[in-house]
Amino acid sequence: MTNEMGISHVIATVLLIAILVSGSTVTYYFIIEYANTRTSKMERGLLSYDNFNLRAIDGIIEINIYLRNIGRRDLILDHIYVDEKRCKHIEGLDGISEELYEISQNLTEISYEIGGDVGERLREISSEVEKIGSILQGINLFTFNLYELAGQLYDISINLKNTAYEYNKPEVSERIIYRANQAKDIADSLHFMAITGWTFCEINGNVIESRSLKSGETRLLLIYSNKSSTKSQLIKIICDDGTMLSISVRK
Repeated sequence: MTNEMGISHVIATVLLIAILVSGSTVTYYFIIEYANTRTSKMERGLLSYDNFNLRAIDGIIEINIYLRNIGRRDLILDHIYVDEKRCKHIEGLDGISEELYEISQNLTEISYEIGGDVGERLREISSEVEKIGSILQGINLFTFNLYELAGQLYDISINLKNTAYEYNKPEVSERIIYRANQAKDIADSLHFMAITGWTFCEINGNVIESRSLKSGETRLLLIYSNKSSTKSQLIKIICDDGTMLSISVRK
């Protein structure tokens, strides 16, 4: 009888130990899984913003957002939308600048070929084109607006065509008109960038080509929109890893 009770105690003890081990194992895996989930969430990208402001320039709304990466990983901005319309990243301005220098140089050469009042007028226009090229090469979006530059190039294009028609010598006039059409094409590109564009700037306003935003870093995000500033504008920012931030801005 005593022996049977001893065996029962042993079995009970073994079962109790087995239950404790099983419970500990389940608890361990639960805690590990919870910790991994928490760590994963902490390491996920997380965007925020400090403040924003808007200003209207010739019908184009410039939205300035001080964007901050408050997560523990670096992020790369992939897409930006204003009211579901995707904004284009402003780039390639150096190439446009070089093309404007080429136009300016060619107009100067033509001006000396033909001389007179028309030649002098062409040199003045050439100087204006070169100035716009210089602005684009040393780009600082706080000191100028792409929409305004597009308007200047449209005026230059019209002025060149009028000069070509006034000079009225087919071979030379065709060369001037060709450059006028080039100026208009560049104006179209700048206008498109102005109404559907975005870019990153340092806090002092210098443009940054890289779309990366390091952990803890704050940058100025400039977005151009052709929507009225009196209406709310929904800004949606999406990073390459899926991190997203939505901001409703209104003047």
